[in-house]
Amino acid sequence: MSELTGSLMEELIAREDVQEELAKVEKAAERVEEARREAAKLEMEMAEVEARQEAARQAERETVATSAVADAAADVLSAAATVRRAEEEMAELRRQLDGKGAGASGGGGQKWVTEGVDEDEQRIESAKAAAIAGAAGGLVALPAYAFGAGGLGPALLLGVGSDALTAALFGLTYRYALRRDVNNSMLQSGVVAAFALARASGALSVSLADGTGASGALSGTLEGLLVLFVAQRALDRAIGAGFVKPFPS
Repeated sequence: MSELTGSLMEELIAREDVQEELAKVEKAAERVEEARREAAKLEMEMAEVEARQEAARQAERETVATSAVADAAADVLSAAATVRRAEEEMAELRRQLDGKGAGASGGGGQKWVTEGVDEDEQRIESAKAAAIAGAAGGLVALPAYAFGAGGLGPALLLGVGSDALTAALFGLTYRYALRRDVNNSMLQSGVVAAFALARASGALSVSLADGTGASGALSGTLEGLLVLFVAQRALDRAIGAGFVKPFPS
């Protein structure tokens, strides 16, 4: 039976029309395999193109973020210089007023209302306030930038550094503005609000630059408020614990 089956198969295969059909099937199989190889090659090329495009988009986003952070850092430094000049002008005005008062009374004037103020000690206290506020602001900003930047990189370092610098400047201004009126909630809120408005303006300019729109501006503003709130709380605790002394009158 098997011999008969084998003989029939040989005869069938030997037929010219069957051989033609088998040749067609073989060619069709080759074409299918070639199409699969071409499809795989095309898929790899598309993946490479997409990867290059994504890398270009990421580089562009980092460039925009780096530029925006650099601009923000420059604004913060400019604001710090402005605050310093204002402090110097106020001190000079106080000396002039005290001098006039002393001339009228025949006595010597003094720079501070509070007697026995050590200016070197006040510089140290201001440095401590800036360090505490800056560290608190930088730490609270770190997770947001690490998540958004996808790890360590220039965008992360510049972003956290900018927020830490803003918080440090806030700490200096906060201590100077409150002086010994450390429980004045309206004054506390006013200082935070002033810095928050400046941060909101910066967030809006960044969102317009990178195309994120209102959502980006809102996110940046909320992040800035959180940084300032944490910096304020840290500084309030430091002043309350006596680690940082209030600014004298």
